[in-house]
Amino acid sequence: MKKILPILLWWLVLSILWGIFRLFDSTEIIFELIAKPIIWLGITALFLKIKVIPKDVLSDLKNFYLTKKPILKIVVLPIIAITFYFILINFRQLSFIQFKFTLSTIYLLISSIIINFSTAIVEETIYRGIMYIWLLRKTNEVIAFILVQVLFLLGHLPILLLTSNSVSDTLIRSFFILLLGSIHTGIFRLNKSLYSSILSHGVWNTLIAVLLLS
Repeated sequence: MKKILPILLWWLVLSILWGIFRLFDSTEIIFELIAKPIIWLGITALFLKIKVIPKDVLSDLKNFYLTKKPILKIVVLPIIAITFYFILINFRQLSFIQFKFTLSTIYLLISSIIINFSTAIVEETIYRGIMYIWLLRKTNEVIAFILVQVLFLLGHLPILLLTSNSVSDTLIRSFFILLLGSIHTGIFRLNKSLYSSILSHGVWNTLIAVLLLS
């Protein structure tokens, strides 16, 4: 437990500040495009500066997970994962046909892509690119995998509690966050590519947003 205390401290500070900020009434553009990168990456930079986060974590990220790989290798697992998501939650009841390309919906579509990929870049960098790699250095493969999913879920609790309609709704959404987090982590680890997990995360969130717009 002592070995992972610095990780938990960093995550706790980040999550508390982010949770407090989410209590304010603002738009997703402010939350995801401006506040999240500043708070999450800013706190991480501070913890790197004061040497709580070892620089070896960034070295591992750069040397093993940000290297150039064939495009096909980067995209295959995300495509399989997204197909699995659709089969799992039965999207037959939803259709892209209803989506009307007006100026308003085109603006919403473009802004959705920008917002969701910005979110994916920040969250994957923090949870997979830093936290998971750090946990791998301190624990074994299984413990690191489980811990990063649990912390990923707990980090989403503020928005879950603010937007869920009931206890059952919260539990269902929590299950899917754990599932999606596990898949993103699996893609990151198997492909040894942060780009792959960002792609999976960003495309999935964007597709959900587009379907909700339709």
